[in-house]
Amino acid sequence: MKPSLLVTLALLLAAVGLPAAAASLDTVHQDHRTTPRLMVEPQWNAVAGATPRGTAEAFLLDQAARLGLEGGLSDLELVRERASLLARHFHFQQRLNDIPVHGGEVVVSVAKRDGRVLRAYNTLYPVGDQRALLPTAGLDREAAYDAAWSHLRAHGELRSLPDARLVYTPEGTGFRLNWLVDLDLAAPDGAWRVRVDALSGAVVETRDRRVARKPLAPVAERLAAHEGPLADRQAAFAAVAALEAERAAARERATLSRASGTGVVFDPDPRTTLRDNFLRDGSSPAAFIDAYFTRDLLDIAYDGSVYRLDGPWANILDWDAPSTPPSTTTDGNWDRQRGVNSFNDAMTYFHLDQNQRYMQSLGFTGEMAIQDGSISADTDGFGGADNSAYYPGSNRLTFGHGCVDDNEDADVILHEYMHAIHHDISNSWFGGDTGAIGEGLGDYWGGSYSYGTTNGPVFYPDWIFHWDGHGAGNWCWPGRVMNRTNLQYVHSQTYGAHQSIPGGISDELWSTPIFQAMRTLVEEHGETRESADTIVLESQFGLGSGLKMRDLANAMIATAQALYPDGPHAQVYVEKFLVHGIILAPLPAVGVLAFDVVAEPSGNGAADPGETVDVRVTLANNGLSDATEVSATLAAVSAGVTVEQPLATFPDLAAGGGSGTASADYRLTVGQDVPCGTLLQLELEVSYVGFSGPEIVTRAVQTFAGVPVGGYGFQAPYQPLPDNDGSEILSEIVVSGTGATVSADLNLDLDITHDHI
Repeated sequence: MKPSLLVTLALLLAAVGLPAAAASLDTVHQDHRTTPRLMVEPQWNAVAGATPRGTAEAFLLDQAARLGLEGGLSDLELVRERASLLARHFHFQQRLNDIPVHGGEVVVSVAKRDGRVLRAYNTLYPVGDQRALLPTAGLDREAAYDAAWSHLRAHGELRSLPDARLVYTPEGTGFRLNWLVDLDLAAPDGAWRVRVDALSGAVVETRDRRVARKPLAPVAERLAAHEGPLADRQAAFAAVAALEAERAAARERATLSRASGTGVVFDPDPRTTLRDNFLRDGSSPAAFIDAYFTRDLLDIAYDGSVYRLDGPWANILDWDAPSTPPSTTTDGNWDRQRGVNSFNDAMTYFHLDQNQRYMQSLGFTGEMAIQDGSISADTDGFGGADNSAYYPGSNRLTFGHGCVDDNEDADVILHEYMHAIHHDISNSWFGGDTGAIGEGLGDYWGGSYSYGTTNGPVFYPDWIFHWDGHGAGNWCWPGRVMNRTNLQYVHSQTYGAHQSIPGGISDELWSTPIFQAMRTLVEEHGETRESADTIVLESQFGLGSGLKMRDLANAMIATAQALYPDGPHAQVYVEKFLVHGIILAPLPAVGVLAFDVVAEPSGNGAADPGETVDVRVTLANNGLSDATEVSATLAAVSAGVTVEQPLATFPDLAAGGGSGTASADYRLTVGQDVPCGTLLQLELEVSYVGFSGPEIVTRAVQTFAGVPVGGYGFQAPYQPLPDNDGSEILSEIVVSGTGATVSADLNLDLDITHDHI
């Protein structure tokens, strides 16, 4: 045996290829709550034989402490149950003193196939000892309506029925008792939600809930614009109630049959069809001739003499200014071209109706249907402005006619329809990044349809609003794009609709990765656009308020894996989301947990020069998904070391710290001429199957030849220390021992005592 002054073992646990930070597919709240917001496929044993609802409730009881469910199921009310392709989704509303907590809910998604919990989305708020101290009553509903009406300086008609709900609104760690008052007004124009303090009657917050294609003017500016008298609230309420009752009665009285007609339309828009980026709103009518198509208008209403665009999935209705009655025909054919509103009527009806039928073709029918009914659309609305919007309270659409008529572009129609889609899937669409996500989803939905048309893949495929926006010279407005791969996501920030961010617009931060994923699936993997659209729709189920981009991205990846387990879909979404830093890579991170010499002739626990030793290796997985089919090959890097037994297999390594020891020990020989104390460097090439398929990573390991046999010396001269005279003190320390080599870790401690230290 040759002694050495040092022996050490270095275990390198670097996670090659992973981002600097790592976390699971779960996400947690970023406020005072320490509970998880999203739990993807939580580890939990389902109750055998339980109903889906029973499974959801059993899960909540079992996970109550983790979710922050302080009062058990007594604090929850099942308010909604939805079904999708993969699961049944149970929405439980948080209640406090029998009053709903606004935004407080937990959604449990139970898989149809095997009854396991696919995911849970939790926005419950901790109550603690506040329950008995909170008020439970205050202003009545009418007083809340009066306060909101006065604050808005309401002077126009109501366009839909008003609503008011008493709720607790979380504010910091506390709660405020509020009325949420919804008033859809023509003036000031907006779908207003006014939050009124239920005790003082003060207005706490005012929002316009319209989801518009382009930004709206600031709320304060719009409210201050009117200085005249207010409209009579009671009269306005009575008028809208009478109007809605008459509309309902008229539909019941009408003796309708369903018929098929035809309509002249753009499909998707004239620029894309003609591949002409120089076409503009003022181009001559002759320039558009080859852009028109005649399409079937299915299931329109027919009363025996007149055909109306009122069908099971879309209804053309004049409900927004300016007043433009819906067009009718006597033969069922809408054959006018652009420039008259009957063309816009046919365009809007055709694309809404066709898009609903497309969703049904993807499987969203029956109890899984989305927007299961006729959505009303005003094809000449928004006060004539160059904008369009979805009204979530009344579930209606309105399209403006500034510059290019918005509904001459299928991208605009389907963008707005997607707002109706995601509000139907989740009726808690507010907070978090939902503003930017909703706009990005709308852009994707319109862009995906246009991409699927004849010229879609070749005429600026990454544009959205080809006709209403864009164009050489930018005739109307710049539009948006879906290839802003430079945009970077910051999870701690909140992304509202149409928000300027470094390098682009918040909407594009969400539309870009999901649109580029669709393109990659189609163009590089031969998959269908329909598969990507299905993932986009299905992934929205089972979520709620405060949704962040990372939440939906993780849900989308899990959905892709569940829907298409043998396809490239999940991996493509992973790649696209990683471009923007939206997700943390759901990959294994396999490192060496232990590298121990366990059998050697000298019995000193080290690999001495001239010895053959056995080495036992343990691996650990600190990544975000399991590693299976694990094996590793050991190879020498340092000269003088020979690996005699290089290969071993390992058990599966679970995500989040799962570990396993090799099935057999490795064996290596250290050459007789290797100096004691030499750093022996080796490499372990680890092969495994992870979330993305087979992977190979290399991990460095190292040890030293020999064990330390050293000496110790001590000297205490206690000599006067010269002060600033240029002289020095020499003191010799003699170290006795058997070591022939001084290691790099030689340690010398010097203790100086001086009056001025």
